[in-house]
Amino acid sequence: TIAHRFVPGSDSTPLQIPIDNGGSAAVTRSGIVYWSKGSLWSIPKTGGKARRLADVGHQPQFLMAAGEDIAWLDMPVRDQFLIQTLDGRRTRTLLSYAGRIETATMDAGRVWFVRRDGATAWTIGSVSLRGGKATYAAPKSGPHPAKLAVAGDVYYYDVGSNEVRRLSSDLSKEATLTHDFSCSPIAVSVRIYCPNMDGMFELARHAGAKLMPLFPSTARITSVAASSRFLVW
Repeated sequence: TIAHRFVPGSDSTPLQIPIDNGGSAAVTRSGIVYWSKGSLWSIPKTGGKARRLADVGHQPQFLMAAGEDIAWLDMPVRDQFLIQTLDGRRTRTLLSYAGRIETATMDAGRVWFVRRDGATAWTIGSVSLRGGKATYAAPKSGPHPAKLAVAGDVYYYDVGSNEVRRLSSDLSKEATLTHDFSCSPIAVSVRIYCPNMDGMFELARHAGAKLMPLFPSTARITSVAASSRFLVW
């Protein structure tokens, strides 16, 4: 029921923002978008009055944001997944899939997602917020990625091969960046950030780059995010 806003470098008490977020929230450039009581709402990052954005009948699986754009993954019925966004004050469906979408993220006007194509097959796809047909990479088999990270290209940790991989933004070319190294979860900004059971590591975004340890940690790091200025976990 409360969002906490930390200002790096400040000794002041973190700002507490009351928010009835219903379990799904994302941060845009200007505010926090969340679902509550059958609607999407936005509240400024500094707190204040919440503004209703649109009616959304039931809670999204999760929300995504990039800049001021938002999208979300919805499951109206079992194994029927929708990727949706806002068109003014109305909901617009970008993709409907009669199966499972395991994870998704946003960047630069597109949504990137992992589509399950059966018991062991999966595919990475993307769809524009402006609409149109989704595009897909070559199909894969084995365990699917738990998370995608996008910074121009798409980066993910392939569980089956124990590799960090980079997929071109048009999904046509793929390169292996590391071998025999666990990187889950994963975050990408200027560099790639990889927590695992030995600590936090960073990696340049080209093939053959050397893994650099940032700090050791025996505790499990369950979430990581990065920008050009900050690394947060």
